[in-house]
Amino acid sequence: MSAYTRDGVAAAFIAEGRRSGVSERGIVICLATGLVESNLTVYANPADPDSLKEPHDAIGSDANSVGPLQQRAPWWGSSARERMDPTLSSRLFYTALKAQPFDSPAHTPGWYAQQVQRSAFPDRYDERMAQAQAIYDRLAAAAPSPFPDDANGVAMSPAPAYTELDRMGGSRSSRNGAVIRNFLLHTEEGNSTAERLAAFCNDAAHGASYHYTVRDGVVCDVVDTDFASWSVLSANPYTINLCFAGSHAGWSRADWLERRADLTIAAWLAVADARKYGFATTVVAPPYRVTDGISDHRYVTRAGIGDHTDVGDGFPWDVFAADVAVFSGAAAPADAAKAGAPAAPAAAGPVPVPPPIDAAAQAEAAIGAVAARAADWLGPRKDLVAVACPDERGWFAAFRGGTIYWTALTGAHAVPTRLLESYTSYQRENGPLGYPVVDHTELPDGQVEAFERGVLYRRRDAAQGFFVAGTIGARWARDGYEKGPLGWPVSSEMRLADGGVRQDFEHGRLYWSPDGTTVVGAAGAPDAAGAAPAA
Repeated sequence: MSAYTRDGVAAAFIAEGRRSGVSERGIVICLATGLVESNLTVYANPADPDSLKEPHDAIGSDANSVGPLQQRAPWWGSSARERMDPTLSSRLFYTALKAQPFDSPAHTPGWYAQQVQRSAFPDRYDERMAQAQAIYDRLAAAAPSPFPDDANGVAMSPAPAYTELDRMGGSRSSRNGAVIRNFLLHTEEGNSTAERLAAFCNDAAHGASYHYTVRDGVVCDVVDTDFASWSVLSANPYTINLCFAGSHAGWSRADWLERRADLTIAAWLAVADARKYGFATTVVAPPYRVTDGISDHRYVTRAGIGDHTDVGDGFPWDVFAADVAVFSGAAAPADAAKAGAPAAPAAAGPVPVPPPIDAAAQAEAAIGAVAARAADWLGPRKDLVAVACPDERGWFAAFRGGTIYWTALTGAHAVPTRLLESYTSYQRENGPLGYPVVDHTELPDGQVEAFERGVLYRRRDAAQGFFVAGTIGARWARDGYEKGPLGWPVSSEMRLADGGVRQDFEHGRLYWSPDGTTVVGAAGAPDAAGAAPAA
């Protein structure tokens, strides 16, 4: 029996488009894309083994493309479930589509679909647009509204009153497939308005940004939540970050309660994003524990990243948690209900100290689970117990066929031997890539795996592998990855004397200039300025 019907896939596309605020034209573009790519059929693919574990209607064999929109790891989503599930896969599509002015009549709807999909047959999307419109017209009236139906099946309360300003800027990075796990609160340690703090964030030279800045009922959207802001170092890919403009970590409870309305707004945004991305709405208040949910910058410090202490001891976690409970339809957790509340009279005897997080045990359990799942290619274990990494953030264990790495934020992922050789040349977790964030994918001609700050590729016949990242990586992805006109990467990024960056590929090279322009160059073409390996 089929897992999905074509109408079921189409209805999921329509409902997710409505929930995401996409216009009718954008939804029809998604439907037409699904018709071209799969005829609205959910395909699994042996080249993406986890896709075979998800509900599917057919088996495909086009590279490692899966799902109703034929999306490929590691560039689309962080798991096979995201690529296979009609709602989640269309969410990925709409996120990419919204980077284009798809409602503009400057191009046909199919042209915008091609900007997302980069198909070898770009004319096919417009050919299916009339059929897609007919499907939309037939199903739209019956398609469920995304609210109040949320991921947990509980209606959200109406949003509190606030003024939302679009102040989106470029101070952001790709999440490289990482799963969002936390919504974090921050203090500014200054006295800016929400708009002034947003302007500060949008100057990339400052090297700091947030997804939202909030003050006095004004919310500035600064970074699209589908991207990572520059807020919490190596935890950026896994978090959504909100900063209370004009706030200080040293504030008292009374100081915070003077901003009572802003606390409610922050709670609503946190719950809305938790439902959008599927992470828990648990309020993780002091003394903290490493888990999915809503917390603050000090939570990341306690997880071993950085040294910040905001939002501070005076933050009224009980009030904030009560707001979260209202919007999520859940009871406030006991620890959040107590944290930040006025102190009760001290009880006799010593104050109990919560036990430390047993990172070694967590790492060992996670590594063991991955080892069992990948036993056929990982082979026997070399390290009898998990070994702590020098940065004191992660743990690893070596096997004959590769090494499994774990951190509390990234989870456990295995790096196979050939990719591990290249990862080692980049100094492993201490180098520019950081920790792996998804499992590797076997391609017809090689292997690929996404890390915190880049995606590592290695051809089967190549002496070494190279990673792509940032603007150059995004442009290469839009052109079709290794199957596009440029082919596989054959060098690391190289800094040019004029401040630009160059990376070589099999059939050409990409240049990034300081003004933000990315251009394609011919293979072997001389540089306008000398090149040196990028730091």
